[in-house]
Amino acid sequence: MELQVPTDFMSTYAWIFIAVSIIAMVGVGAALSWPSAPAMEHSCSIVSGFACMSAALGSYPGGSALFLRITNRQGAYVYMPGNSVIVHPYLNDTSYNGSCVPETVANGGSLLCVAYMNGYEPGYGASVGPGFSIVFGICGGKCSSADLGYQVSGTTYITAGESMQQAANATA
Repeated sequence: MELQVPTDFMSTYAWIFIAVSIIAMVGVGAALSWPSAPAMEHSCSIVSGFACMSAALGSYPGGSALFLRITNRQGAYVYMPGNSVIVHPYLNDTSYNGSCVPETVANGGSLLCVAYMNGYEPGYGASVGPGFSIVFGICGGKCSSADLGYQVSGTTYITAGESMQQAANATA
């Protein structure tokens, strides 16, 4: 009779052990196959006269913002007044304006350009390639809109999904 108790217990409750084992295996399998967060790509290029050091795309409710860190390699002061950056998101007919700070920078100096794109919301992890152009002037240090007359263009390759703070940090 003493051997019958463990045998009865096993035959009665073995299905619970099997069910728990199956659930655990399914859970582990799902966890291993779940997609991981995408690696955030930040690259950009710009035609001669400037160096594009980094690019990032930050998202906010209702839109996104393109952050560009560029270096002046013109050999002189450059002037980029407000709305001098024009962004053309890939496969989107709309263009968006942005600005750089500081507006005037010496040769070798760095600028942070930001364009807010209301309504442009690429999905998390999407690879996007917004193109951009920048209107600028070359001057001797005291710059004005009379110095404008030049334009440069560039491209970016970015993985979407960063917050505004993460994107700003990526271009710092």
